[in-house]
Amino acid sequence: MNPDDAKDPDFPYGRTFYPGVHDRASAGIISLSGGDQIRDRDIHLEEQFAPRHVTVRVTWEDGQLIKDFVFVEARGNVNTAAMAQKKQPDLKKSVVDLSVLPNESYEVDASLTCRYWDDRSIGPGAKLNSNQVHLKPGDGQTELLLIIPATSCPELPGKKSLHDGN
Repeated sequence: MNPDDAKDPDFPYGRTFYPGVHDRASAGIISLSGGDQIRDRDIHLEEQFAPRHVTVRVTWEDGQLIKDFVFVEARGNVNTAAMAQKKQPDLKKSVVDLSVLPNESYEVDASLTCRYWDDRSIGPGAKLNSNQVHLKPGDGQTELLLIIPATSCPELPGKKSLHDGN
């Protein structure tokens, strides 16, 4: 399980071999063929850490929610390989559930790509970026507010916005 020993907030288990050892030399071997079933083995994994969950809300600068897809990014700022997972469970509330490693520092920000249409095409336009917030291990932050510095997507002559800014 987890042969690369990757630290993933959505899978907090370290490299493990049967029967619960952490190196290949100590591992037992289980051989399976097509249609085989193993009933006499009980395999349990121990969590190596508890992921840190942070609720991230993204708004326009006037406090109105952005009721469209907003991309939230968390980047390790000390360990650049530090993984983060994000889920956007509620587009109507512009809320993102962010899972990060508990002992890593992150920079978190959001971006919104405005979308437009006319009689001939649909496509992206301006990209708007939020402020950046720093998460540090043990800082106690469980909620973040990111603000896009505008009150809506900019108008483009001859184009209509697909974005609901309110």
